[in-house]
Parts: sequence; C-alpha cells; structure tokens
Amino acid sequence: MNRNAKWIAAALVVSATFCATFALAQPAAEPSAKTGEDDWMTRAKAAISRTLSRYIYQYKPGPEQKAKLEKVLIAQYKDLMDHDKVYAPKTKVVDDKIAVLQKEIAALNKQKAVYTDKRTELLLDHKAELNNVFTDEQRTASVIKYLKSLTTYRYWGGLTKAQQADLTAQFEAAALKVVQAKPEESDNVLSTVRRELQKSVQELLTPETRQRGETQYLADSTVRSFYRVKLTDAQKEQIRELCNQATKRKSELYAKYRQLDKDRDSIRKAMYKYSTSEYARKLRAEVSEKVLTDEQRKANSSRSSRYRSSKSSRRSSGTSSRKSSPTPPKASRTKTPN
Repeated sequence: MNRNAKWIAAALVVSATFCATFALAQPAAEPSAKTGEDDWMTRAKAAISRTLSRYIYQYKPGPEQKAKLEKVLIAQYKDLMDHDKVYAPKTKVVDDKIAVLQKEIAALNKQKAVYTDKRTELLLDHKAELNNVFTDEQRTASVIKYLKSLTTYRYWGGLTKAQQADLTAQFEAAALKVVQAKPEESDNVLSTVRRELQKSVQELLTPETRQRGETQYLADSTVRSFYRVKLTDAQKEQIRELCNQATKRKSELYAKYRQLDKDRDSIRKAMYKYSTSEYARKLRAEVSEKVLTDEQRKANSSRSSRYRSSKSSRRSSGTSSRKSSPTPPKASRTKTPN
C-alpha cells in the first residue's frame, strides 16, 4: 500500500511539472488582445480616410489638429458601430413589423378600391339620369357656351364674321360629340375637343385680332357699368377710344415683357454655360495648351495621374471597409434610451 502511494505521488509530481512547462510555453493573452485592437484600429482608419481627407482639404488643419481630428472621427465611428451593434437587431424587428403592416394596408386599399369603384358607378348613373332631364339642344348650347368661354372669351369681338361663323360650326360639332358620348367617356371627350379648339383659336388670334377683341370686350363691359345713365353715341365712341388706347398700351407692354423674358432666358443659359464643369475642363485644357510649357504639361499630367490613382485606391478602401463588420474593442459610449 505504501509502495502504491509512492508511485501515485511520483506520477502527480511528473504531471504537475508537465502542465507547468506547457503553460509557460503558451503565448500571453494580452498580445492577442492587442493584435485584435490593432486590427480594429486599422479598419477604422480605413473607414474614416475619405472623411478625414475631405476635412483636411476643406480646413487645412495643422499637425496637432490633424491628430485631434483623426481621434474625433475614430471615436465617432466607434459610436456608430456600437449603436448599430445594439440597435440594428431592434431595427430589423421594427422593419419586419412594418412589412406585415404594409401587407395589411395593401389588402385594405384593395377593399377600399372596391367601394370607390361602386361610388364611381353610382355617380355615372346619376349623370345619366340628369342628362335625361335636359334635351340634347339644351345640353349642346351649354357645352358651346363653356367651350367658347375657355377659348375666345375676350377676343370674340376681334374676329371677322367669317372666322366667327367657322368657329361657331366647330363649337357645335365639338358639343355634339360631347353630348353623344357615353356618360363614362364624356369628360375625356370634352377635354379632347377643348384642346383641339384652343389650338384652332390660337392660330386665328394675331396680335391685331387680340387687341380688337379685347377693346370690344372692355368697351362693352365699361358701357354696361354706366347703365344708370343714358350714354349718347358720341360718349360711347369716346369710351371705345379710351379702351382702345388702354388695350394698345397693354399689348405693347406684353410684347415688351415677352421679349425681356426671352432675353432673360438667353442670358441665364449663357451664364450657366460658364459655371459648368465641362466649361472648367475646357478652360484647363486651353491653359495647358496655350500657357504651360512642355515640361509643365508633362509634370501636370504626371501629377494628375497620381491623383486619380490615389483617389481610386481611397474609393476601393472605403468600399471594402463598408462591407466589413468591425467590432469595437472597448465599451460603447452610446447611451441606451430608457
């Protein structure tokens, strides 16, 4: 029994010695943590490199400010990473709930569309019933009056008798199309014939026709405003002459305004041409060709190539950093709201 105890004690001593030797051979935990921290810092600096370069280009900071700026940007980057680590899962849960609600809303909108369609059908039935109350002649006269008010309201008196007769025939034909259309199609037909008539009227309305028509309209409305007194023919003619002078002056001002508006547009386009990047590029090319020497052109071309290469590398590094998901090594500064 004593011999067995001695052998067991000896085995324990050997085992303890082996474990101590193996433990001493293992690397310390601190360098591993340090390596992880350095790796995170490398990724963080790559992620903020474009922002750092932009601030340096914009504000031209000194060496101490650059170091402080980099430290602030890294701290802000860490805050964002900590925030996303905490709230990204919660945001996903909310997005999933929103997706479910959106499906429910889509189903409700379909149900609402059924009710809306039924109401539209009911309104069409009401429209058909109202159309049956009035005769076709009454409805045609109403449509003609509506079309005339939209197209030749102020200029009818300036048209010749032949032009008035031709337009009246067009109004009657257009109104007949509207009256004969189905209730569900009458609004579209009315809109179509209105645009066609407006186009026809615009072709007839010269500046002289507009002035004559507006003079007649203004004179008639002015004479009607003095219905309490009996005006003589000479007084009416004086009123007409005053209205003619007013509309003539108005036409001159409108023509001047339209010309000034055209001039303003042309000036604005010319100014815009000189503020575009294309003009700046052409200007740099002209300076390179006419001002720089051969040596300066070569140096400038070499510098431009290096700049494009560095810009491309920064863009690629920024893209790779966005794809990675770095984990901050220290505790977060982000405050969790209650």
